Amino acid sequence: MFCFLLFLPLIFSFRTYYMTGISYTGEKYKDEIFIDVTTISVCKTLENWRLGNNGNGRKPYGLYLKTSYIRNVVAWTYEAAPLNPAFGDRKTTTIKLLAAFYGESGFHPTIKNTGLNKNGTFDVGLTQRNSIHAKPFRRFCLKRNLDTKKIRYEMLYAAYINQILKWNYKYEGNRKDLNFFYYQLRKDVAEGMKRRGY
Repeated sequence: MFCFLLFLPLIFSFRTYYMTGISYTGEKYKDEIFIDVTTISVCKTLENWRLGNNGNGRKPYGLYLKTSYIRNVVAWTYEAAPLNPAFGDRKTTTIKLLAAFYGESGFHPTIKNTGLNKNGTFDVGLTQRNSIHAKPFRRFCLKRNLDTKKIRYEMLYAAYINQILKWNYKYEGNRKDLNFFYYQLRKDVAEGMKRRGY
């Protein structure tokens, strides 16, 4: 009986690999773990009362952000991160971009802000892409056969533009909520990955 218990983790791991094709040591699996840990950390941070909205960060502008949607946002940001190497390695860039997107829109996918820019332009979507970038964004998508209506490609474009313009999002100043979101997320993700042995 004792021998069976010793081999149980090995049997489970083989069964999981056989059923799903996911290896516990593969690079793709590490990516999935990072995305899951980051999703949990984003949800926890959004629900923290210290964010300045009484723990109501899951409802920016009245829209409730489901965990599945937040996981998609994290996965799309992770996908976009290699286009913005100026922020650091892929995981650091993902966290910085998530903080930037949170600061811009609170992760609201369809919000449109008008009247904020002195030049009469407006900002739209999760990344708050300025209306000046409408044509360059279309060209970016057409060149790569991407659908301009999908949020994930807005995020690719945001990372790409960030790299070209060498913008470095600052987490200082009077945005206490943004500072808290960035530093809390960074800490939580690091702890979550460490607990899982990465």
